[in-house]
Amino acid sequence: MRSFPGSGAAAREQPIDQSAGNADSNMKLSQARADSVMNDLERLGIPSGELTAQGFGEDNPAADNSTADGRQKNRRVTVGLAGER
Repeated sequence: MRSFPGSGAAAREQPIDQSAGNADSNMKLSQARADSVMNDLERLGIPSGELTAQGFGEDNPAADNSTADGRQKNRRVTVGLAGER
């Protein structure tokens, strides 16, 4: 993002949480994680207008939520670049 200011590219944080607990609580936690990452990126100098935070709750798991190892792998944040807006 710093290399291409004004390019129209945007960073997108995507926290995905495990499926333990209720879906509403997991979505709130996921969004809070996304917001936290976005705030940190802003503090590092990335303009807020080029950032989007979106929590996904239990959607799009990377691993099987029926095992402790899988649930641990699903407690993650991914950051990606979106194309021009």
